Formats: sequence, C-alpha cells, structure tokens
Amino acid sequence: MMSSLSFYLWRSLFLASIVTLEGSGAFQFRCELIRKNYTCTIANYNPVTEGSFLFNHVPNRTDKIVFKNLLLPIVRSTPFSYIPPHVGMLSFSESSQVRVMIVPSNISITQITVTLPSMNRIRFERNCTLAQLLIMQSNLVTLPPSLPNLQALSFLKLSQSPLEAVNLASFCNISQLATVNLRNNLIASLTFQAAPNPGCSPALTKLALSGNRLRVVNMTVFASMRALRTIDFENNWIETVEGQFNNTNVRTVILTNNNLLTIDLCRWSTMPGVVSFTFAKNSLQQTPKCLGRLPRVKFLNFNHNKLTRIAIEAFAMLKELEFLYFTSNAIRTVTTNGRQVPPRLREVYFDHNPLQFVNLTSLSLGSLRVHT
Repeated sequence: MMSSLSFYLWRSLFLASIVTLEGSGAFQFRCELIRKNYTCTIANYNPVTEGSFLFNHVPNRTDKIVFKNLLLPIVRSTPFSYIPPHVGMLSFSESSQVRVMIVPSNISITQITVTLPSMNRIRFERNCTLAQLLIMQSNLVTLPPSLPNLQALSFLKLSQSPLEAVNLASFCNISQLATVNLRNNLIASLTFQAAPNPGCSPALTKLALSGNRLRVVNMTVFASMRALRTIDFENNWIETVEGQFNNTNVRTVILTNNNLLTIDLCRWSTMPGVVSFTFAKNSLQQTPKCLGRLPRVKFLNFNHNKLTRIAIEAFAMLKELEFLYFTSNAIRTVTTNGRQVPPRLREVYFDHNPLQFVNLTSLSLGSLRVHT
C-alpha cells in the first residue's frame, strides 16, 4: 500500500505536469513540497474558462497559493471563493491585466502578498483573519480607504507605488496594526488629520518611511501615536525638521542620508524614551542644540556630516550616553575639559577626519576607547 507521504509526493509530481494548453501562455498548476508544506503555483489562470476544478487537487498540507499572470481585470470573489480553508497565504504577481482587487469578507486567509504594477485600486470587505498585507508593487496613489476593515491586521507593507501623501490618522481604527512599512514610494507629505475622530491613537510601534521624497518633517504629527517606538526616515530629501516632538515613548529615530544642514531640538519636549538617534550622512556643520532633550540616549551617530569642531563637554548632560560616532567628517579640533564627560561613555569614533588639534588625554582613561 502506498504510504501517505509517497502519495503526496506522487501527486506533487503529477500536479507539476498539468498543462491544459500548449505554448508559453498555457494554463499551469504546479505544487511543490517546501519543508513540511506545499506551495502551489497557478499560472495563466482565468476562472471564467478554467473554473474551480483544479482547487480540488490542492494537497491538504498546502499553506500557500501563488497566482501568476492571472487573466482578470478585476479580482473579486473569484478566485478567493475557491481557496481551500487550510490555505493561509495568497500571492499575486506578474499579472498585467489586473487593475482592481476586491478582497471579500468570507475568507480565512492570514497573509496576502501583491506585486502588481498595474493595480490602481484595492478594497477590503470586513475581515477578521488577514494579519499581514504586503503590497510590494502597485499603481496605488493613496492608502486604501478600506484598511480599517482589516481588524486583525498587524503588519502592512506598501512599497514601490506612486503614493505621494500619507495621513497617519488612516491607521487610527486598526487596533492590532503594529508595523507599517512605507519604504520606497513617492511620499512627499506626512500629516495627521483626524477631524472625524480627534481622540484616535494608532497602535503602531514601528513606522518605516525610508526611500521617499520627504523634504520637511513636522514632528508634531506623531503626538498622539503613543505606542510608537521607532521612526525611520532614512534616504529621503529632508532639509527641515520642525514642530514640537512630544511623544515620550519613542526609542529610535533614524534620519540617515538626508539633506539636513542643521537641526534644533529646543522646541522638543524632553524625550526620556529615546535611546538611539542617527544623524549620519547629512550636511550638519554643528551638533544639534538642546541635546539635553534626550537624557537617556545611549547611541548618537554623526558619521559622514560636515562637522569641523567637537567639544566633548557639549554632551556632558547625557548621563547614559555610551557610543558617540563622528567618523568621516571635517573635524580638525576636538577638546574636553576632562571634568564634563558623559559618565557612561564607552567609545568615541573620530576615524577619517583631518584632526589637527586634539586634547583627549582625559578621555583615554579608564574603560573609554577613543578611535582616531
């Protein structure tokens, strides 16, 4: 008698050979065993002509179905209604005909991945199972207004799309949403406009906005996002950081690779949660004023700026500072009076600077390491 595993392997090989039409555009259905579960790929599929018969042959241990070159302009109840209940992940890619996707409510999918440069609209009916939504590429110009219908959503990625503006209040009513990744779009405007619901507070803990076109960032927009821990602005065009930053729970701010000439922290509230702040790869000519607003910061990175002079005593109020980075600047002068040094400072980096006048004798004592 054929064992269960042998049967599944036999059926996998059988399904991998199913081609109902000839030529490169033939309908194809292939299932492969990956670790303990199957991933089935359905290519060149049109539900109108092919129907649902093929889904009767999806192995029981299938956890993912991949649709390639789906031959539909609008994806709605079909093929979603054909998906076996044990399948948790769907992927759509290489489908140039698809313009619109409507995700119905009567499905049990937990993850959907979309890579559809032609898709200009996606709508979600109320759903309590979808936890991860990854739109890797699309033609979306706005965040989908129906996102709040995804009450179980915890992770959202929307990238490589012509998205130009984001209203952070769009995430107010998604209570499980912890991570939003909006990297590599065309975002030039970031706002928080919650007029219909002024008391809303998004549950986000991490917001990634790297690789966009932000020039001005008003930190006031994060005021009501009390769960927020990490903000990533890397690889934008930021020239100005303005407004009052009073979100005391934020722990990490990343401003790497922007166009900052200066930044003034004096309008900020004291930020006891911040432990890491990265200013690397900007054009700063002096260290920020009012660094004392970050009393518990442990890590400050000023690598690859245009700093020319550093006075270590300017950081003396940072009682928990451990690492200080100044690699690849234009620093010629470094001074310290020996009495005003952050007490927990462990390492300072001055590599690749044209140092001429350096008075670091007192810094070299104890466990502190100075790299030049």
